Amino acid sequence: MGLPCYLLTLFPQVFIYLPIWICLASWAGEKSGRIRILPLVGLMVLAFGGALLETCVNPYFIRLL
Repeated sequence: MGLPCYLLTLFPQVFIYLPIWICLASWAGEKSGRIRILPLVGLMVLAFGGALLETCVNPYFIRLL
């Protein structure tokens, strides 16, 4: 039961957090050092949406167990 429980703790916010992580990782690999304000604000809004999903929607999936 460990793997299904773990996957349910990640669902559905992983669909938002994973693209944020990929975007930030790609920015970290660049050598320009330029700060992108508008995309950064967009990522912050997405992170807020992920946190909202984690606190409001995720408990319903956890109750399925």
